[in-house]
Amino acid sequence: MRKFGIFFIVLAFSLLALSMRVTYAEILGDVNGDGKVDIKDIALAALSYGSFSGYPNYNARADVNQDGTIDIRDLAIIAKNFGQAG
Repeated sequence: MRKFGIFFIVLAFSLLALSMRVTYAEILGDVNGDGKVDIKDIALAALSYGSFSGYPNYNARADVNQDGTIDIRDLAIIAKNFGQAG
Protein backbone atom coordinates (compact mmCIF):
# COMPACT_ATOMS: atom_id res chain seq x y z
CA MET A 1 0.00 0.00 0.00
CA ARG A 2 2.85 2.39 0.82
CA LYS A 3 4.33 2.06 -2.70
CA PHE A 4 1.03 3.08 -4.26
CA GLY A 5 0.79 6.14 -2.01
CA ILE A 6 4.26 7.31 -2.99
CA PHE A 7 3.48 6.66 -6.65
CA PHE A 8 0.36 8.83 -6.50
CA ILE A 9 2.20 11.63 -4.69
CA VAL A 10 4.94 11.62 -7.33
CA LEU A 11 2.33 11.49 -10.08
CA ALA A 12 0.41 14.41 -8.57
CA PHE A 13 3.55 16.56 -8.31
CA SER A 14 4.55 15.64 -11.85
CA LEU A 15 1.17 16.66 -13.22
CA LEU A 16 1.25 19.88 -11.21
CA ALA A 17 4.70 20.77 -12.55
CA LEU A 18 3.59 19.96 -16.10
CA SER A 19 0.48 22.13 -15.83
CA MET A 20 2.51 25.06 -14.46
CA ARG A 21 5.01 25.03 -17.33
CA VAL A 22 4.77 28.13 -19.50
CA THR A 23 5.57 27.90 -23.18
CA TYR A 24 5.92 30.67 -25.71
CA ALA A 25 5.56 30.64 -29.44
CA GLU A 26 8.93 31.04 -31.10
CA ILE A 27 9.37 34.62 -32.29
CA LEU A 28 12.22 35.42 -34.63
CA GLY A 29 14.52 37.72 -32.66
CA ASP A 30 13.52 36.50 -29.19
CA VAL A 31 17.13 35.80 -28.19
CA ASN A 32 16.50 35.22 -24.48
CA GLY A 33 13.38 33.08 -25.00
CA ASP A 34 11.01 35.12 -22.81
CA GLY A 35 8.27 35.27 -25.44
CA LYS A 36 8.84 38.86 -26.57
CA VAL A 37 11.35 40.82 -28.61
CA ASP A 38 12.68 43.75 -26.61
CA ILE A 39 15.82 45.65 -25.66
CA LYS A 40 17.13 42.62 -23.72
CA ASP A 41 17.27 40.65 -26.97
CA ILE A 42 19.13 43.44 -28.74
CA ALA A 43 21.58 43.66 -25.83
CA LEU A 44 22.25 39.90 -25.89
CA ALA A 45 22.85 39.97 -29.63
CA ALA A 46 25.13 42.99 -29.24
CA LEU A 47 27.25 41.08 -26.70
CA SER A 48 27.88 38.41 -29.35
CA TYR A 49 28.22 40.83 -32.25
CA GLY A 50 31.02 39.86 -34.63
CA SER A 51 31.31 36.32 -33.29
CA PHE A 52 30.86 33.20 -35.38
CA SER A 53 30.04 29.55 -34.85
CA GLY A 54 32.74 27.93 -32.74
CA TYR A 55 33.85 31.23 -31.20
CA PRO A 56 33.57 31.33 -27.37
CA ASN A 57 31.32 34.41 -27.43
CA TYR A 58 28.95 32.96 -30.08
CA ASN A 59 25.29 32.74 -29.06
CA ALA A 60 23.33 30.54 -31.48
CA ARG A 61 20.01 32.15 -30.45
CA ALA A 62 21.39 35.57 -31.44
CA ASP A 63 22.25 34.23 -34.89
CA VAL A 64 18.64 34.61 -35.98
CA ASN A 65 19.31 34.16 -39.68
CA GLN A 66 21.43 31.08 -38.91
CA ASP A 67 24.33 31.95 -41.17
CA GLY A 68 26.95 31.16 -38.52
CA THR A 69 27.85 34.81 -37.83
CA ILE A 70 26.23 37.40 -35.59
CA ASP A 71 26.22 40.60 -37.60
CA ILE A 72 24.11 43.57 -38.63
CA ARG A 73 21.68 41.30 -40.49
CA ASP A 74 20.80 39.55 -37.23
CA LEU A 75 20.36 42.86 -35.42
CA ALA A 76 18.16 44.13 -38.26
CA ILE A 77 15.87 41.09 -37.94
CA ILE A 78 15.62 41.59 -34.18
CA ALA A 79 14.87 45.29 -34.71
CA LYS A 80 12.23 44.47 -37.34
CA ASN A 81 10.42 42.21 -34.84
CA PHE A 82 10.93 44.55 -31.88
CA GLY A 83 7.79 44.75 -29.74
CA GLN A 84 6.31 41.46 -30.89
CA ALA A 85 5.16 39.04 -28.22
CA GLY A 86 3.90 35.49 -28.31
